[in-house]
Amino acid sequence: MLILVEYFDGNFGFVDPGRLDDLIMSRRITGFRRATEWVRVPYGPLRGHGGKRYAGYDRRGATA
Repeated sequence: MLILVEYFDGNFGFVDPGRLDDLIMSRRITGFRRATEWVRVPYGPLRGHGGKRYAGYDRRGATA
């Protein structure tokens, strides 16, 4: 499952879930789409290295 992201130049793209942390940490994206909402980096609730305020399910590590 790919994740929709918004880059700083205003363009949108889909990335593999494994790349999301790298894009957040390198500040290459302004936000990404969760199943129910857009998350704005660094303001939204993030999990892992991005922040500690996210308490939701981590689907990036889940297997189908």
